[in-house]
Amino acid sequence: MNNSKPLSPFTFRLSPKFRFLLLAFCFLLSPILTRAASILIPMDEEQKDHLKSYGIAFWTLKNGQEVDWLLNYRGGSFMMQYQQKIEDECKIRGVSYEVCQRTCVTAPAFLLVIFYLFLL
Repeated sequence: MNNSKPLSPFTFRLSPKFRFLLLAFCFLLSPILTRAASILIPMDEEQKDHLKSYGIAFWTLKNGQEVDWLLNYRGGSFMMQYQQKIEDECKIRGVSYEVCQRTCVTAPAFLLVIFYLFLL
């Protein structure tokens, strides 16, 4: 008599060898994922001039770049892909900004994949 639970159609097991290869691939891929950086323009009390911050977001959009509006983070902050000319424009206009490595955006998802691999 088999005492193991029947597997649901959504459950599968990875062989230890495949799990190791997948984990190694994730670690080899991590430097590529973490290379890019972003510029975060906070809209909380740290920001010196909120109107100029909106101007930076508009200027970035006008130059064909994508801007993410983080509604529930630090007063509705803006995040965009790092470019030296955007950083220079923030300095010229006196807008507070932070250069954030891509790990602050991708690390939670990457850690979930690793955690899931060890649970299987």
